[in-house]
Amino acid sequence: MDAARYELEIRQVVPGYDLLHRLAPTLLRTLLPSSARVLSLGCGPGRELLALGAAGPEWEIDACEPAPAMLAAAREHVALAPRELRDRIRFCSEPAPSYDAALALLVGHLVPDDGERLDFLRRLASSLAPGGYLLCAELTRGEHE
Repeated sequence: MDAARYELEIRQVVPGYDLLHRLAPTLLRTLLPSSARVLSLGCGPGRELLALGAAGPEWEIDACEPAPAMLAAAREHVALAPRELRDRIRFCSEPAPSYDAALALLVGHLVPDDGERLDFLRRLASSLAPGGYLLCAELTRGEHE
């Protein structure tokens, strides 16, 4: 799916999408030091990166996005940001260790729930420094009998 279509459709599926992406950086601002390292795993089209950068003007942000269309959109959004923000965002294919916080917003439901999702969450948690924060938000559908 291309990024423009995603940004339209996700707001229909998740009415609080924009609020989620404003609240997560605001929460992290209250928890993290000014010089934190933050991971955005599944950064999507990149708006999350801009919100993180605004919340923590000195944070170093690593962005991982496996979907080529989303990665291209994220790179475009970041390229339009002020230089002081662009210089603090690094795109990576694999998370490094020792993040002060990691975000996986609306990502985990894309990982099959056959044991792979638990492994995904364990790997994500292992990328945190001791005392680091993991913020996850998932899209789920309740099973009703």
